[in-house]
Amino acid sequence: MNKTEFPKDFLWGTSISAYQAEGGLLDGGRKESVADYSTRKEGYADNSVTSDFYHHYKEDIALLGELGAKTFRFSLAWPRIIPDGEGEINPEGIRFYHQVLDELEKYGIEPIVTLFHYDLPLTLQKKYGGWKNRAVIDAFVDFVRVCLTEFGGRIKKFLTINEPDILTMYGGHGLDFAGKEEFAETKLIINHHFALAHARAVRLCHELVPDAMIGPVFGYVPVYPATCDPEDVIAAKNISDIQNSFFQELFLNGIYMENVLQFYEGRCLPPDIEAGDMELLQSAKSDLIALNYYKSDVAKACPEEEEEREMGGNIGGKKGTFVYAKMPGYYEMCPNPMLRRTDWDWEIDATGIRCMLRDVYYRYRLPVIITENGVAAFEHYEGETVEDDYRIDYHRKHLAACKKAIMEGVNLIGYCTWTFIDLLSTGHGFCKRYGLVYVNRTDEEELDLKRVPKKSYYWYRDTIKNGGADL
Repeated sequence: MNKTEFPKDFLWGTSISAYQAEGGLLDGGRKESVADYSTRKEGYADNSVTSDFYHHYKEDIALLGELGAKTFRFSLAWPRIIPDGEGEINPEGIRFYHQVLDELEKYGIEPIVTLFHYDLPLTLQKKYGGWKNRAVIDAFVDFVRVCLTEFGGRIKKFLTINEPDILTMYGGHGLDFAGKEEFAETKLIINHHFALAHARAVRLCHELVPDAMIGPVFGYVPVYPATCDPEDVIAAKNISDIQNSFFQELFLNGIYMENVLQFYEGRCLPPDIEAGDMELLQSAKSDLIALNYYKSDVAKACPEEEEEREMGGNIGGKKGTFVYAKMPGYYEMCPNPMLRRTDWDWEIDATGIRCMLRDVYYRYRLPVIITENGVAAFEHYEGETVEDDYRIDYHRKHLAACKKAIMEGVNLIGYCTWTFIDLLSTGHGFCKRYGLVYVNRTDEEELDLKRVPKKSYYWYRDTIKNGGADL
């Protein structure tokens, strides 16, 4: 391969997740999940219908075919396949995903499937208290066994758990179903169980579908020091270890970073490590690493005498309302004056994706795929299309940075935009749109759910067609 080109077999793709896009909440035998409850916020749409991929999948996959997508990353909804989380398998759920795979095969699109994207069956939450109980690990492994047995002949790239790092750092998504205080206390226990569930899924996949690849999905956020002051540099290293390396080392090498465990002492309960746990984690070798990238962070030193401040997300899309975290003795987060930000105060930083790729690939030497990368905006359909030049600019620059990383030796095998169709954004309803395809609905009204390719859809189609030659 010419190092100035994307590989000929590069997986140009795009992504959705089940709980954010499918709708059909109780259709076809599906039951509720904790994620369904987490979407129910006053003033925002919930996921009972969202983009209605469940009823529009043929139309949507036809659009994928016209796009020229080489891959489509989506998730299998646990409560659609095993409605109570354990026990009886739902044949209608199995049939639905086979129908999705049929359509993808028709257009020559390779599926990449996430096994857990936040939708823990509600029955398991009520019965066991959710992921804090090891019984949920066993239930998850049984679910994975069903997925591998049913779909392993048709799917050759599986992802275990979406963003355990983001889940552990910030909660939500139903993890705090029993209250934020309980989650804050048990978050390291929950994460340890995520890691064990991941490890058992990896080993089971290697046993049942030996020709498949499987690995974790991390929500990586690069961190820059605010200045070249060594204290700012170590502050950036502190938060990067806490939100990035801690999880990568645990899931990929089966190692707990002592400095991060020290950080959590007195803040929450330690992980409940039992005999054989660490050996299991170290024995489960992933085949690839999936990365979700949106933004970078900046950190500076924070004196011990400062008052702690929790991060406060910008939920409403009013620029400048994001609250930056402050952790005395460790770090203080701050805005980057060199970068533009979205309406939700996320820094737009194409160079950050290159930093991420080099860091992760050079440390672990596994094939890497970008499974989410995108920019959100308030958008309206006026009867023709959506002129989203800002999204074209975003993806062009991020793909150009990916190309540079490939030239520098990174084994990047694919890139998936977030998202393919507009869907329910995490915590922000339907007003925060990421899609290449507009879905005609609002938070207040479902409307006709018409699919309208945006300007970025046609740009990405042309980029795929020319193999990124113009980047």
